[in-house]
Amino acid sequence: MATQIAATPVLRGKDAQNLLNSLNHKSSKKSIENGKKLVEYFKGVERRK
Repeated sequence: MATQIAATPVLRGKDAQNLLNSLNHKSSKKSIENGKKLVEYFKGVERRK
């Protein structure tokens, strides 16, 4: 039997503002490079199937 998916929480007040502020931060160069490496890794995994 399938399990139910929990409802998406609604953020209000300080929590909502903190989330919006965190979305405005730019990623560091190292973080971007690591993300690109992960994408390339998973592309390789997909090709092996």
